[in-house]
Amino acid sequence: MRTKLIVAGLTGGLLIVGGAAYATIPDHSGVIHGCYAKQNGNLRVIDPSKHQKCTSTELAMNWNQTGPKGARGPAGIAGPKGLPADIATKLTASLQKVYDSKEFKDFMSNRGFGTVWGDATEFATFMDKGDAQMGDAMKAAGLSKA
Repeated sequence: MRTKLIVAGLTGGLLIVGGAAYATIPDHSGVIHGCYAKQNGNLRVIDPSKHQKCTSTELAMNWNQTGPKGARGPAGIAGPKGLPADIATKLTASLQKVYDSKEFKDFMSNRGFGTVWGDATEFATFMDKGDAQMGDAMKAAGLSKA
């Protein structure tokens, strides 16, 4: 019985202590503050209201918890590597029929999705362009060594 009381007391004490420790991340305006360590690439989130700040070897970064609505990320259908060309052609034709249907357009539109048709080559080009843009943005932010 004594052991149960001690365990219950310790558990209650931990809950009280744990409940008292909190941070305002993101801050009152929805901004998250962080520090990026240039030498090893580590990112740590800080709470300026607790007088936390970046060191001289870190880059201060701020971002919104919820940013402005942007374009939806790419979504595409891919077959396995080495898919025979005749099967890929049939699948592409079937997928384009679905894409062109009123049901599909309504379904996507009613959920806030935009759509763009592209065959395998166009989709690959689209993805490559997006990867290059992301790489440029990461380099500009100092997050990429390449």
